[in-house]
Amino acid sequence: PRNLQSGPTNKAVPIESWIIMLFWSIFGMSEWAARLPMVIFSIASIFVMYLIGRDFFSEKAGLFTAFFMAISPANVYYGRMLAQTPLLVFFTLCSVYFFLRWTEKCEIKSGYYSAILLSVAAITKFIPLFMLIPFGAYIVFSKKKVDLNVAPMLAIAVVPTGLWLAYASK
Repeated sequence: PRNLQSGPTNKAVPIESWIIMLFWSIFGMSEWAARLPMVIFSIASIFVMYLIGRDFFSEKAGLFTAFFMAISPANVYYGRMLAQTPLLVFFTLCSVYFFLRWTEKCEIKSGYYSAILLSVAAITKFIPLFMLIPFGAYIVFSKKKVDLNVAPMLAIAVVPTGLWLAYASK
């Protein structure tokens, strides 16, 4: 049997490392320069939560969601760590935001943005692919008519992750 630690589940695309190297090239090699992008993505996630609350509920709901995201112990903890979690949360929340714009406001391009962002989140860590379950359930059980030509969007969301897994497992 294969050791789970040596399988493809431990071989995510090094997006975090690429971003840290970019910040090191700008600010010099230091711990704060390595942590800064994670802080930025964590703060950007708070803003995306605000947008979700505001655009789909109310201004007050947006402010409440942003406030609770800002004081969330997980967001505070991971927002200062050298980990992929802030990237994962940011790209997943952006995918959710554009998914809701696609389904609620019938913006086809938002469906493609959602798929692209879900793909980026999934190649950061594979867990966001589980978002396909609630996304699919929402489309199936929603009373709103959604463009059901989801095959290209599904391919955009899944194929890059599959290709990376195939590459990483070699």
